Amino acid sequence: MDHFLKMFAKKFGKNVTLIDDEAMFHLVQYPWPGNIRELENCMEYVVNVADKPNITKELLPTHLFSAPVLNSRQQWNIHRGDALRSKVAALERGAIEEALKSSKGDVLRASQKLGVPPSLLEEKVLQLKIPTTH
Repeated sequence: MDHFLKMFAKKFGKNVTLIDDEAMFHLVQYPWPGNIRELENCMEYVVNVADKPNITKELLPTHLFSAPVLNSRQQWNIHRGDALRSKVAALERGAIEEALKSSKGDVLRASQKLGVPPSLLEEKVLQLKIPTTH
């Protein structure tokens, strides 16, 4: 999440540095059926339209509010920041595994499919302990 925030703040020349608690709550609740690409597109949109350093609920795309919501027990048993980090890590992992599989383990080709530098993909593969042989 922070990666996208920094990347798009730089791209659009904006000083957007924070997602407030209410916006974070909605980002955590949304199931992200479009995988990491949908999350990336959402972050690009909100940073582009932001006129303050904070991302607020009002800036989020409206379709995020129609997603099924976790029940109250699930909401409070999981720390919001940890839940989002886990969800983002799972999305990243899935996208990386898919790209590596379709590239037969070729990190350069997988990085091109994901639109990231090979060095970043190698770093993520090591960080997430993803095997490169498929």
